Amino acid sequence: KTKNGEQAKEIAKALVRRINQNKIEILRSSKNKKLSVYLKEYIADRSDLSEKTTNMDKTAINCFINIIGDIPIANVRSSHLKEFRRIHEYFKSPGKKNIISKTSVNSYLRHLKTFFKQAKEDGQIYEVPKIKMVKTGKTLPKILSNEERQALVDHTFKNDPEFHRIINFALYTGCRRYEIRSAMWENYNWEKEILKVTGKGNKERNVPIIKEALFFMGKRKESGPIFWQAHPDTYTHYFKKYARAVKITDAHFHTLRHSAATEMIEKGIPLEIIQKILGHSQISTTQIYTQVLDAKMVEEMKKLSNR
Repeated sequence: KTKNGEQAKEIAKALVRRINQNKIEILRSSKNKKLSVYLKEYIADRSDLSEKTTNMDKTAINCFINIIGDIPIANVRSSHLKEFRRIHEYFKSPGKKNIISKTSVNSYLRHLKTFFKQAKEDGQIYEVPKIKMVKTGKTLPKILSNEERQALVDHTFKNDPEFHRIINFALYTGCRRYEIRSAMWENYNWEKEILKVTGKGNKERNVPIIKEALFFMGKRKESGPIFWQAHPDTYTHYFKKYARAVKITDAHFHTLRHSAATEMIEKGIPLEIIQKILGHSQISTTQIYTQVLDAKMVEEMKKLSNR
């Protein structure tokens, strides 16, 4: 903030020397700390996060180590990340789908980005290596048609009443499988008609419960779990089993969330409200369902061509 040019140059030079000295000290302090060693410290510091998140951290970073080697964290360069971005090609089988998809690679890269950001804050590295996502192309989420939805609901009503409740609750709220599994009666506010659920990253949010969703929550209790206490992967297994039974293909439990979100837009609920209901951190994530609805309308209009 000086008006003297020469004095400003001297101040700038002193700052540059200090920055360079800090950089040298950071590199010296982490010179021999390997990725696997810092990973243990990193996971320990994130103990407040969900088990799913920390497991994904371990998977992504261990996969990175398997590709580039367990080198000192200070030696990681952007070139290592470029090499890692190509793992979907390394694991490709002739004539078959990639064992590791581009979407999975991008998921790993996001976890690595958080890992290196924390490493910088901890003084292990001077700067975060550049991480560029793999281009995947735009694919719209699958939603259930009215016929598929009805077939699935009817089938589970006859064959698995408990899972029938779970499927309908997901369709009326857009909740994720682990949010449904962990839903507790003590977290339902009967006056405000909202249920507090724990979403991604252990973030809590309030989900409005309409009378249909409340019906499928079952008999009122003062406390305890609302739904079947199975592992979230078991939810997926059962969903796929019942989907196959009614000839629904390429669907997952998360398809119920996509279908719920699309119907919310179809009924005229504002995007900002849907974003809060679903717990999306970015409105752009919610906006993709408007594209799904557009595609659905185009398919419906094609029925006119039969005339």
